[in-house]
Amino acid sequence: MHAVIDTNVLIYDVVEDSKYHSIAKDLLDNLKRWLIPTITIYEFVWFFKDQNFDVEETKDLLEQYIRSPKCKVIPDNGKFTIRAFELLEGLSLSRFNDMVILAVAERYRAIATFDKKLRSKAKRLNISLLPESL
Repeated sequence: MHAVIDTNVLIYDVVEDSKYHSIAKDLLDNLKRWLIPTITIYEFVWFFKDQNFDVEETKDLLEQYIRSPKCKVIPDNGKFTIRAFELLEGLSLSRFNDMVILAVAERYRAIATFDKKLRSKAKRLNISLLPESL
């Protein structure tokens, strides 16, 4: 099975004392393919910057995912960005990054996220959710 990976899944996997660490770890271990949008990569870096990690630490963490044979980075040639604005209708621009991730998930029909608002919107679009329940 494959899924588009939201940033929080990677963060919970890395941060061992986080609430969802074991679930995130098991989820990633059990997926055959991680579809990681470029916006997820950027959010991952920004999170660890805010946690005062240095460049080398952050690079090492990120490379563990990107270099995995399970990983496929999904670039945006503009189509996911345009779709994100359509999905954003009625929402704040603060949700834009999530809507880009959702647009990618819409294409691949599965998303791994712990974000309840994102899960709700994905469910309305009949996108498979991982973990299946929270």
